[in-house]
Amino acid sequence: ARCGVPYGLIVYGGDLLELRRNFRASPFKRRTARWLLGGADLIVAISRWTGDLAGEVLQEIGLEQHTGKVRVVPLGTDPDVFHPGLDPAPLMAQYGLPGGRWLVTVARLVPHKGIDTTIRALALLAARYPDLRYAAVGQGSHQAALEELAGNLAVADRVHFLNGVSDRMLPLAYALADVYVGASRQTEREVEGFGIALLEAQASGKPVIAGKCGGMPDAVREGVTGVLVDSEDPAGVA
Repeated sequence: ARCGVPYGLIVYGGDLLELRRNFRASPFKRRTARWLLGGADLIVAISRWTGDLAGEVLQEIGLEQHTGKVRVVPLGTDPDVFHPGLDPAPLMAQYGLPGGRWLVTVARLVPHKGIDTTIRALALLAARYPDLRYAAVGQGSHQAALEELAGNLAVADRVHFLNGVSDRMLPLAYALADVYVGASRQTEREVEGFGIALLEAQASGKPVIAGKCGGMPDAVREGVTGVLVDSEDPAGVA
C-alpha cells in the first residue's frame, strides 16, 4: 500500500472474528483494521456467511462505503485428486483399521471442530450398528480429551485417531467413509467459514452430515449431497 500497489484480501471467517475481537479491545488495533481493510481494492469471502460477516466488520469500524468491495467466491477441489472409486485398503493397512462401516472427519483435533459431538452421536448409534466406527483424521491439542470422552462413552474401541495422514493418502481417508461428518460449531474465536473437507468428501462421492452454522451451508447441497444438522446436538447428528 505504501508503494501504491493495489491489493486484495481473502477472508475466511475465523480471521474476521479474531480481528473484531481485537479492535473492540484496542483503539490502536481498530486503526490498524481500518487501514488494512480500508486500503484493499477487493475483499474476497469464501462463503455468503463470511461475506456478510465482512460487511458487518466494515460497518463496525466506520467503513460502510467499502461493503461494495466484498465478493463471495466459494472454494473448490481438484477432481484429479478427490473423486469416487478409490480403494481405502492401503490406508486401512497402514493404520491397522478393521472392516465395518465408517464415519470419517478430516480436521484439526480442536474443540470447535465438533469431533466430540460426533463421538457422542456414535455412542447413540452403537447398539443399533455394531460394525459402525469413527475415524478422526488429523492431529491437535484436543486428542487426549477426545480419547477420554470415547472411553467414558464405551466406544473407545470404535474411535480411531489417524495422525499424520499424508496429502497423498488423504483421498483414501474419504474413500474409507460411508458417511462424512463435519459437525463444526462456532465459538467466540473460531468458525467454519466454508468447510473445504465437506467439498472434498462430496467430490469423493460421499454423503455428508454438516453443521448448519458459519459458512457450511454453502458447502453442501442439502438433501442432494448431504444433510445440515445442529452441530451442538448429538441426537440430531445421529
